[in-house]
Amino acid sequence: MRLWVLLRMNKHRYDEALVESVMQNLEPQTEPQSKGVAVMADPVGRLLEIDATLSDWPIDMTQWTVLSAPRQASLAAAAEQSAQLRRTLANVGVAPQQLAQLGGDALDEFLQLELTPLAQEAAWQLRTLARQAKRRWHVEPDGTYPDNLQAWLDRVDALAANINSMTPAQLRGSE
Repeated sequence: MRLWVLLRMNKHRYDEALVESVMQNLEPQTEPQSKGVAVMADPVGRLLEIDATLSDWPIDMTQWTVLSAPRQASLAAAAEQSAQLRRTLANVGVAPQQLAQLGGDALDEFLQLELTPLAQEAAWQLRTLARQAKRRWHVEPDGTYPDNLQAWLDRVDALAANINSMTPAQLRGSE
């Protein structure tokens, strides 16, 4: 199941024909052996939170004239990664408009089984994006991030912690 999710979430990184060929042989497990897999109570809500967080990336920072050209370029690269992750979510069928088509009813077990690892992978990629943004900013030991960037980073930490059942402090400690 993990390989299926990784290929589905990273199609843009590999040869498309090869990915399709492999995925045809890796249908998500729907047999009883999948019963041991922990599923989220609300993977749709988590995916919507991830999309909302990605759409709230502080894109206006890339236009700040007070930033050096390298810092502007690094933030623009992070903004592009954010946009790429949103496109990936749409390509795998978990954009907000696509999730809305599932309706407000409780998800059946198969949908929970399919959406849970997608939400976990998307959260992992979102957290990776936030960590890269921190490294690209190169804050001094006693320095701080701009308020809007810090708020976004805190939001990512809280969301990733919630999905991974960890506290934000535990997540920061593992960096």
